[in-house]
Amino acid sequence: MAQGWRMAAQGGAGGCMQEGMQVHWRRAAPVAQAVTAQSRPRMTPALKGLTTVPDFAYAFGKASELDCFCSDDYAQLWQDLQVEDPVHSPAMARLRRAHVRAPAVSLAEDTAPQPSTASPPAQPQINSWAEHAPPRLDASVIAQLTKDFKANYPGEFLDSDAMPSVRLLSIVHKWFAPQGTITWVPWQLRLSHKQYQEIIESKSSKMLRTEAQFLSTALFDETPEMPVEHLRLSPAWLSRIQTVFRNAIALCKGTHLARLKALDKKVLDASTQNPSDPSLRTVTTTELVAADRKIWHELALLHSTGWTLDDALHELTTVRADVANLLQLRAKPPPPPNRPPRKDPKGPGKGKTEGKTGKGNGAPTLKRKTPGDSTAREIKVRDSVKPRAAQSSTEAPQHRTLTPKRAPTFRLQTLGLPPAAPATHGRPRLCLQLVSPDFLQASPCPEADSFAQVTLPQGSNLKRSTASLVTSIAWAGLLGWLLVWTDHAHLTADGHAWVRALLRSAHLQGAHVAFLFPSQAPAQHREAYTHLGQELAVHCTFLPPNPPFSSRIFCSTDATLGDLTSDGVPTGAFEPLPSSGLWAQAQHDLEFGDDLSGPALEHCTGNWTRAEQNPDLLSELIEKEIAQGWVRKFEGTEQDAALHWPAGTAIGKLNLVLAEGKEPRIVLDSSVCGLNPSVHLPERVALPTGADVQRSFLSDDCFAQLRAVSLDFKAAHKCCKVLPKDQGTLLFRHRGALYHYTVCHFGARFSAYWWQRTGSLMLRCLHALLCKHQHRAWLYVDDLLLLLRTAEAEAGAALTVALLGALNAPISWKKAQFAQQVIWCGWKFCFASESVELVAHKLAKLREQLQSLRSAHKVPRKSLEAALGLLNWATTFSNHLRPFMAPLYKDLHSAKGTLHSIAPASWSAFYEALDSSARLARTPTGSWLPRNAQLLEVGALKIHSKADVPKVPPSHKHQWVRLADLSRQEIHLRKDSEFVLHWLSLCFAHEQPRSLRCAPLMPCLSAADAFADKHRMGIGGWLSTARSFVWFSEIFSDEEVRQQWPQLSGSLQPYIGCFETLAQLALAQCSWQLLRARHARFVLPSASDNTSAESGLNKLFSTAEPLSTFLRLAATWAQLHRVQFQVEHLAGQKNAWADAMSRGRTAFVQHREKERVRISLAQLASASHSVSLHGGRTDWPDSLVRASSAMLR
Repeated sequence: MAQGWRMAAQGGAGGCMQEGMQVHWRRAAPVAQAVTAQSRPRMTPALKGLTTVPDFAYAFGKASELDCFCSDDYAQLWQDLQVEDPVHSPAMARLRRAHVRAPAVSLAEDTAPQPSTASPPAQPQINSWAEHAPPRLDASVIAQLTKDFKANYPGEFLDSDAMPSVRLLSIVHKWFAPQGTITWVPWQLRLSHKQYQEIIESKSSKMLRTEAQFLSTALFDETPEMPVEHLRLSPAWLSRIQTVFRNAIALCKGTHLARLKALDKKVLDASTQNPSDPSLRTVTTTELVAADRKIWHELALLHSTGWTLDDALHELTTVRADVANLLQLRAKPPPPPNRPPRKDPKGPGKGKTEGKTGKGNGAPTLKRKTPGDSTAREIKVRDSVKPRAAQSSTEAPQHRTLTPKRAPTFRLQTLGLPPAAPATHGRPRLCLQLVSPDFLQASPCPEADSFAQVTLPQGSNLKRSTASLVTSIAWAGLLGWLLVWTDHAHLTADGHAWVRALLRSAHLQGAHVAFLFPSQAPAQHREAYTHLGQELAVHCTFLPPNPPFSSRIFCSTDATLGDLTSDGVPTGAFEPLPSSGLWAQAQHDLEFGDDLSGPALEHCTGNWTRAEQNPDLLSELIEKEIAQGWVRKFEGTEQDAALHWPAGTAIGKLNLVLAEGKEPRIVLDSSVCGLNPSVHLPERVALPTGADVQRSFLSDDCFAQLRAVSLDFKAAHKCCKVLPKDQGTLLFRHRGALYHYTVCHFGARFSAYWWQRTGSLMLRCLHALLCKHQHRAWLYVDDLLLLLRTAEAEAGAALTVALLGALNAPISWKKAQFAQQVIWCGWKFCFASESVELVAHKLAKLREQLQSLRSAHKVPRKSLEAALGLLNWATTFSNHLRPFMAPLYKDLHSAKGTLHSIAPASWSAFYEALDSSARLARTPTGSWLPRNAQLLEVGALKIHSKADVPKVPPSHKHQWVRLADLSRQEIHLRKDSEFVLHWLSLCFAHEQPRSLRCAPLMPCLSAADAFADKHRMGIGGWLSTARSFVWFSEIFSDEEVRQQWPQLSGSLQPYIGCFETLAQLALAQCSWQLLRARHARFVLPSASDNTSAESGLNKLFSTAEPLSTFLRLAATWAQLHRVQFQVEHLAGQKNAWADAMSRGRTAFVQHREKERVRISLAQLASASHSVSLHGGRTDWPDSLVRASSAMLR
């Protein structure tokens, strides 16, 4: 019966009736299977022969006849199915429904037209699939998926190489269809659209020469999978497959593309890592495919249990170590014995040479073995390819060429090319060079078994036989190195296409490729070769014949920088600065009433006082900059300058910087002439700090294995020249003459921006150069810090210096450092002990500033600003001191008000001058009121916004108003600020080195919450580890709270952010009690549903009171107990446990009363270590008793 129902579900007439019947058959199938399996001896006579829908329809005349299955004969069946009332059960209801619909389905099946038997079988469509593949997606569906992909990921470039094939897209699309499951897709099916079309078009019996043709055998053979051992694993090949596969999943909206990229990056890094131990190797292609199968099998298991694919990918990428374990380094097999040197009985140069026909036996015979074929085809190096015979290790390699004259040669090592992979299966390693006439020729590496050179003809292609031979050698895997030295003019369009195909095939077979085109390339060739460089994961460099600046490097990350640095960068005075897209975009601050007519550039007379007092020194420094080419003298007057630069001119003021221990230098003030205010920087440049260096030291890294390189760029801003039409804004005077800068100078706002873009490009080049060396690098303005492993430090430092020297980077060699202890950005880093501390003179300067602020009640604004800037930098590694700076910031930005009187006739003008926040946007006519002053009071009325200000004069007399001038030069320090200055002076009185190691993250789950109403507040939370569980729940009255914090007046509910911070502090104390015997430093991950507490604890800073007081309390306790906060936001509805505990609802955890921790307000309010006494009957935890016993033994 069950079989008959399953057959009926697949047959029958079409339309809605058939679909409805299928639903009823599927619902009745469990009953049929139970009847067939459990009561087959009893029901076989009644169900014998019922195999189709018509049989079932007419075997039982009425639906009531089906009640026979509810008789006592089948009581055991319904009992096994746990059905108490079989007659009215859902199973019988579906069975009766199926019986009612069965006659209609049978009638529709009888009346349906039968297909003609004479019609020929349908011919398979083009690109049809032989195996049982999912339905092929329509072109409209693919177009919609592509449109959605581009809308969701506008930065992704989806060309034919990155677009998955329709076959792969259909397979992945079936995953996320209803009742679909994730299955592993063989790598042979992960083809791009371009590769798929190549396979369809070139499906023939000719020799396989492309990667797509190698994979085509797996697509059309009966074998479900094809071994891929013959394909050499390389980062470019693997990244292309990963790109196509993740794009297929993202197109089908299975998961976010960032999750897939994270997994692919981890797989790529693990499978292509460079083992430091020569006895280890990375995974092979077969091992990588097997690991990929296991990874996706695990993802499919997680997805089948209800996990989303995003969560499953995060689990395997971040939480688990499956990828690292599957792709860990393997032991390398012992090397085969060395091949004996070949002997030539006739000696070099005495063998047969080529005759007129070009044939001869003097060339070595190379063999290419096709994968899957037991035969090998002989290939002879002939035509214009001249081989080098094998020589012994004592002989110097000889070099033959067909060029008419010998050109200078250079070693391949100067290119930075690594040695080729060891020869396998006895295959030689050939170094092949394609060179144009009169170009530099490379001298081969000693590792090369043979060296050959092919001269490219001028303006025409190679002979077909030569091109075919070179291509065959490349695909045979016989090349160890391939170098192409040519000019674009020497090749036709077909020749360029052939060269790119040759480079791609050689790279796929494991050869190291390099290509250089010295002249400026046309746009079409430049884009093609740049795309090839990205595909092969190498860098494509185009050099003009006489580059004015070595920074002319085309980079896909900042594509416009190359042209800008060559022609000159704009100042941004007349048009917006172009953005690089590297950093966060900065919004243009426009206020009502701003002048939108353009920049107001001015001509200043004279220079600043220090420059005027030292005219001879100023003249000497100007002459030096003229000799450097940074400054030029303008022959003419201001009127001539206006005609020379019609866009606009500006004349700034010079100043001298005379610092002790440093050379004097000149600075052009471009703010006083209006240039800096008119420049808007399109991006907020992100600069590294010492904390970024500390974050790179993980808890499981090897200890003291790094050496540092610290370099300083001298006059870095002046490496970028300014656009000639904008140089009129960089004018200055000296002794009656006009001068102007031709480069970015110190004192201009745009100079730092352009140098930051140039420096970031140099840093990316450095990362690319040192990609095979474990390193870390940061660039803070013009200070470079590079960390290298001790074993590779000298090689890495040499490569760094070579790169910067090739780029003509202005390195200050007297400041260069190469040691385990260096000074960078005012910090002394010691990598032998992995510690960091303040430099002595910086620490002395900070103490001096703090003492100066403590000695006066009124302090200058500039002094307070300078001290806060230095404190921000000095507390980089001391975040627990950040909350103590809040009172100083509050005094800086909140000034005491001054009383001013307003006449009744001037009240309307005063009211119109106020903005929406009750701040004077301009000075009213005929008054001396300070601009940008904040209105605090009108008489006794407190003012918060303009809506609170009366529109008419309150009386006929002069009205007193209180205004706070935020720009006044003197600051009144409050008592809180005076206490903070005293406390910070004590903290910095004794400097101690700090560890560079990041504290480990405590493996736990935890959350805390708080509640407050008018007269009471409560805190609660829980923490769970693999072995322990603790929780707390406390309720306090307003009297108890005010005993500790009297400033909390009125209702307690407005202070909920403070109590949320207190709850996180209580959670940290519970976690510390679990680990206090170890005295371990750790980071506590917790969750909170309050944004102010989350932000305050993560930054440990807030100027809002009284939250700042509670943050100081939490920071002090955390520093004393070696605990760090890491709070994550959790929605309130998901924080149910902590919320219930904070309100005293603890019935659900009463069975774990022994694990409860009691915390008092006095304990929370005290940041010091607490000591408590317990009697002999105290019930201690078993873990603490065992630890104490172990210590006594």
